[in-house]
Amino acid sequence: MKITCRDHTFLIENLPQQTLYLAINEQHIPVQQTETGFSLSVDALLSIFRKKNHPIKFVDELGTPVSFKHLSEPLDIAPNSYIKQGKHSYFIFIDQDDELSLIYNKKPSIMNFYDRDVQFEGMTRQDDVLLLKFSFHSKYDTVAQPSCFVKFRHQEQKIVLPIERFTVTPVDACRFRTEVEAVIDKELVEQLLGDRYTYDAFNANIYDLLFGFSIREMPISVFTPRIRHFKNHPELLNDEHWLPLNEQYDVLVRPYSTV
Repeated sequence: MKITCRDHTFLIENLPQQTLYLAINEQHIPVQQTETGFSLSVDALLSIFRKKNHPIKFVDELGTPVSFKHLSEPLDIAPNSYIKQGKHSYFIFIDQDDELSLIYNKKPSIMNFYDRDVQFEGMTRQDDVLLLKFSFHSKYDTVAQPSCFVKFRHQEQKIVLPIERFTVTPVDACRFRTEVEAVIDKELVEQLLGDRYTYDAFNANIYDLLFGFSIREMPISVFTPRIRHFKNHPELLNDEHWLPLNEQYDVLVRPYSTV
């Protein structure tokens, strides 16, 4: 399948379906056919669908959703393949059921593009910083830029970790493995501890590691899943590293598993 967006119109090509419909309120609204596939203009969409945060499916003449569960070739989705006109925006994406969907005025969830398999892969010391390593698989679209955060549990505050490097490797037609190294330095520790920290006191705060990413094809939600640990590799959780904090103190950085 190929998707592009030109002049506020979606162009959908290389689908095996001869006809295409949008399933809206138990009705099947036909999608305009072209010589090479199908087209959906913003005017056509505004006339039939303006329900925010309510994804709808593309279906064939039998009402069967267009599925990509058995994809044999990578999809070809051009950068910025979404419609935005004034206060209106439309996004075509493949949902968590691996089916072609459309949503109005709501960025698609990152969970549609993520295989729910993020894993912590340990830390290494590099000069006076630590490199925190993790990996995950994206679905259908390659990662343009990963991100990593430390969050105070039960609070909204999140602190961004700089990304030192990352790589993206195709695994099959629909999955891409992303490996990331994020930086933990003394500046991050100082932000976590705050200006009035008593170094002789026990720090009972819990800090969660989160991640996110962007793709080139469209903006997606900024929801940040937690980074999990390898249950079968406890040695990654027994890894301890010391960082110089100031003239008096070093700080111990050690990951551990929580619920």
